[in-house]
Amino acid sequence: MPEIQAKEATEQTPTTFHSSGDAHEIITGRCPVCKEPLGKRYIPFSSLTYDIACKCMRDKAEQERARELEEKCIATCRKLLNTYLRTLPEIYKAVTLYNYKERDEDTRNALGVARRYVVKWPELRKEGKGLLFCGTSGNGKTHLSCAIGREVAAMGYTVRYIRTARLLRIIKDAQLGNLEDTIAPFERCSLLILDDLGKEKGSDWVNEQLNELIDCRTANKRPMIVTCNMTPEQFASDYDSAIVDRLNSSCYRVKLETESYRRL
Repeated sequence: MPEIQAKEATEQTPTTFHSSGDAHEIITGRCPVCKEPLGKRYIPFSSLTYDIACKCMRDKAEQERARELEEKCIATCRKLLNTYLRTLPEIYKAVTLYNYKERDEDTRNALGVARRYVVKWPELRKEGKGLLFCGTSGNGKTHLSCAIGREVAAMGYTVRYIRTARLLRIIKDAQLGNLEDTIAPFERCSLLILDDLGKEKGSDWVNEQLNELIDCRTANKRPMIVTCNMTPEQFASDYDSAIVDRLNSSCYRVKLETESYRRL
């Protein structure tokens, strides 16, 4: 009786041998689920051997690869988000599009623009389109800008925030050293948030530095979000026409002239 059982088992999973110029295969059985062959593949003139994977094994391996890739993507996005948050002033680290205070038509419109920008970011990024928030101080321009930056960074893009006056100080301090390496992160990041344009003391040197940075980004279709405490008319009159033209062509303008919520 034991001999008969052994014979039946052998017939159900016969061992077969296949050979080609590239490899030798020994088929030892079939998968009970997908019925594809199982066994070993040997590479001639080497010590390399591989398992012959059935469809079930291939599907499982593909799922594991997909899961590993997803985990790597999540880790990368988390790292980029944390890197971005470290560039923010402490009061803006927790701002989101959900805790922005809507108070009137201007703020509702600005919030709607910010939300649409996030949704359309992949295509706007390719077009190099950003936002220019103009208007009185204290109405949430920086809040919205930083909140957009949070969403974009969480998608896996490099985002940098900096106040204009601080950026100019960094450029000035680096002029005796390696200026190119210092300015490169602001030129090359996926999205640059340039805050408080107009608070810096104007001069030909300031116009030259800002024009060079803005020209580099617009020429390479790298979006910017810019905030300034001016009306569009004041902005046009206070800055070099090249800066105004480049920002007007590369940014959608958002006007905010509501009363400052800091006084409420």
